[in-house]
Amino acid sequence: MRKWLTIPVGINEHRLIVDVRMNDHAWQRKHFLTLKMAYNRAPYFRRYEEFFQHVYLERQWAYLYELNRFLIEHISRDFLHITTKFSDSRDYPTHGVKHEKLLSLVQAAHADLYLSGPAAQDYIIADDYERAGIKLVWKDYDGYPEYPQRATTFNHFVSIVDLLFNVGDDAPYYIWGWRDH
Repeated sequence: MRKWLTIPVGINEHRLIVDVRMNDHAWQRKHFLTLKMAYNRAPYFRRYEEFFQHVYLERQWAYLYELNRFLIEHISRDFLHITTKFSDSRDYPTHGVKHEKLLSLVQAAHADLYLSGPAAQDYIIADDYERAGIKLVWKDYDGYPEYPQRATTFNHFVSIVDLLFNVGDDAPYYIWGWRDH
């Protein structure tokens, strides 16, 4: 059974993620206990348990972006062995809003390729990327192989946490390695 893990951050939808404060920390313990209950019997839960204890029980996060960045960087580097350099968009000069801001960020980073999720097709203007000499590639999630899950019916709509707890060090194969075969 899938379960959403949410963080109470208020109702103001007109904030930048960098401005989203997390004042109530009761959610952290709840998240950890939910993960533990759901995955305690998963084959690789113990391998990652200490990391998630640190994230949820040993730290208090002031801002949502701090938690997001910590999780993305550490899961990418430590568990998926991704060596990409991470940087903060605030370190680049940008202008505009939404589509224009994103395009100006990609240009400021001197990128010649931008890989985007399919949901961004609702607001990205592909022709602007082409005119700027930036190749725009839409991520395609079709064809990902199923992996052993504890549920009787395989569910594609879960987080990286599910993949890690169920396959451990084989997680990179299920993300991109299967394409090499």
